[in-house]
Amino acid sequence: MIGAWFLRLAVLVSVLWLLPMLVIRAQPYDDAAVRTLLQPPEACPSPCFMGIRPGSMTVWDALDVLHMHRWVGAMEDYEFENFQNPDGTVTLVVNWDWSGTQPTLIDPARQGGVWVLDDRIVSIDVETELRLGDVKLSLGWPDREQIYTTRNVQGTFYTHYAWYEQPQILMIVANRCPVTQLDHSRVLLHWAEKAPEMPDMHNPRQACV
Repeated sequence: MIGAWFLRLAVLVSVLWLLPMLVIRAQPYDDAAVRTLLQPPEACPSPCFMGIRPGSMTVWDALDVLHMHRWVGAMEDYEFENFQNPDGTVTLVVNWDWSGTQPTLIDPARQGGVWVLDDRIVSIDVETELRLGDVKLSLGWPDREQIYTTRNVQGTFYTHYAWYEQPQILMIVANRCPVTQLDHSRVLLHWAEKAPEMPDMHNPRQACV
């Protein structure tokens, strides 16, 4: 008799513990904030972020957009970096601070940046609070996906790439091995004109131990 009573109590406790999770899962997924960040603004075909289009906009036009955009801090907060490429060309990176009015999913502590080659915008990078799992819930599975591993004196690290043809964004997650809770990891958004080269790797997760 006592055993049956304890069994009923255990079942009741389990139901009460599971009920909140079941209610949450039953609710429709609201991805409005995710789509506001990922989808291009009106009259600006993909790839596009804040009205800047990689592949078809000059750095001067992009600076005009940044200067006027309410998400961007003051002009004097811009930073310029130069990188020498193996072929002798120079890539310029323009970084800026956020104003505080940017979408909440953007990491306010990390600068945004546009990459410039031959006076033309080639890509845009934005660090976010967005989780990879939220991206998949909103956009579905990526068109291309890959994990690369690197080793140095500090250990083994992985970089996970997920490419979406629409809206032409690469989702990047970089962390220390092993690969755990990948869908809970924050992503860096990389808008580009075309998908990066991602050659196949044999059991990439196996190398990340």
